[in-house]
Amino acid sequence: HADTKAELYSEAAQIFLKLGDQESGAAALRTVLDSAPYDSAAFSRLHALLTARAEDAARGDSGPLIELLNFRLALEPEDDMQRRMEQSLRVSLLLQRAGLLQAAGQIKEAAADLESLLQIDPRQPVAHRRLAEIQTQHGQATAAISHYEQFLQHGGNPAERQAVHVAVARLLSSEDPARAVPHVQQAIELGNKYRELRGDEVDTAEEVAALADLYRWQQQLQLS
Repeated sequence: HADTKAELYSEAAQIFLKLGDQESGAAALRTVLDSAPYDSAAFSRLHALLTARAEDAARGDSGPLIELLNFRLALEPEDDMQRRMEQSLRVSLLLQRAGLLQAAGQIKEAAADLESLLQIDPRQPVAHRRLAEIQTQHGQATAAISHYEQFLQHGGNPAERQAVHVAVARLLSSEDPARAVPHVQQAIELGNKYRELRGDEVDTAEEVAALADLYRWQQQLQLS
């Protein structure tokens, strides 16, 4: 009975979406998942639709997307094989839900999702950085530094790494200037490396000023 219902609503969803009725198509896909929670095709299609709705600048509505993420993340894998197969999906969904919760001001819940994610994948750099930013805002400097340092171990492009080195240096500058100095040095080196990669492109006034500020800061820390 559940399989038949899922098939009927899946066909209905395809028809609605072909007609351009995304609202009815999304509702039909959600009904499919009530009957067949692990239907990956229905979930992927609905997830894409609701993500687009949440990101729509004119009428952004993240409520249905959060409800879908809550539903999918509440499903318990039936065995170890399914748990392993689902790991990357769960990491992706937890990261997305944490971002939505953080944007809605639900910081404690967002941090809990990031911590759950890191239990699954301790090397996930974006989760480390986001958690560090939350902890910085709440005055948890030691924990923030730890997560920033793990971010630096596991990833990030040059611009992101430069920003994180600056963030760590700020946290260390008053308590431990000696530890802050290498982070400022790394930020300077990454800035220079980025300029080299761009070739002949002229630096903006803001970039020149930012680099000069880093050199001044480095000198001040070395004198502290």
